Amino acid sequence: MNAFSLSQRRQWLLGILWALLTLCPVNRLLLRASWLALTAGMLAWLLWRGRRSRSLRWLLVAVIVSAGGWFTVGSRPVTTPELRAAYVQALAGYAGVSYLWGGESRLGIDCSGLVRRGFIDANLWLGLTHGNAAAVATAVRLWWHDQSAAALRDGEAGTTVAVMDQVTLNTLGGDMLQPGDIMVTASGIHCMVYLGDSRWLQADPTRGLVFAESVPSRTNPWYASPAQIVRWRQLAV
Repeated sequence: MNAFSLSQRRQWLLGILWALLTLCPVNRLLLRASWLALTAGMLAWLLWRGRRSRSLRWLLVAVIVSAGGWFTVGSRPVTTPELRAAYVQALAGYAGVSYLWGGESRLGIDCSGLVRRGFIDANLWLGLTHGNAAAVATAVRLWWHDQSAAALRDGEAGTTVAVMDQVTLNTLGGDMLQPGDIMVTASGIHCMVYLGDSRWLQADPTRGLVFAESVPSRTNPWYASPAQIVRWRQLAV
């Protein structure tokens, strides 16, 4: 069996590093920047290696033309009801995922990561299926700029708008809410999102997983905590 050359070993190591960065559940700027830099470098290397391939050039032209047509001529607007429904559906897919501080994937997720990742998934899916570049750009922007529960509460970067202040979920009627609304505790240490039908979804560090629960509840202390209700700005129109 022939030993790997130095070049082959480097390629394998870069591939393993790219896979680890891709699978890493923790959403931190250094990791995101490293993934982008490594991905760009690997694509540039592949294009350089295949620069003399006529089939590769035609494939690139076809991809560019198809994508350009889909995001221009084929583009459709994303309506608020569509985005809200896609958001709730994306959130439901994270039920049962383990809690991980700083996590933002199905390998582990925290409270603000859950609220954000569901909205990233919804925007990305609708952006791609509708050929809507603005929705895709929103997903990328949210992925790049991490936000804590307190930042969501305070409307950092204009991503959320305030709906109600100084409320408790145990005393708040569901008719005053819309699916996708976000509850953030007054302390800014925890958040959860409304699914509709008096059910809230959260990544709870105490229970160690993502779960949905109905209000009112005598056993869940978050439901009796002073809180603020905010809404994604895209869902407030």
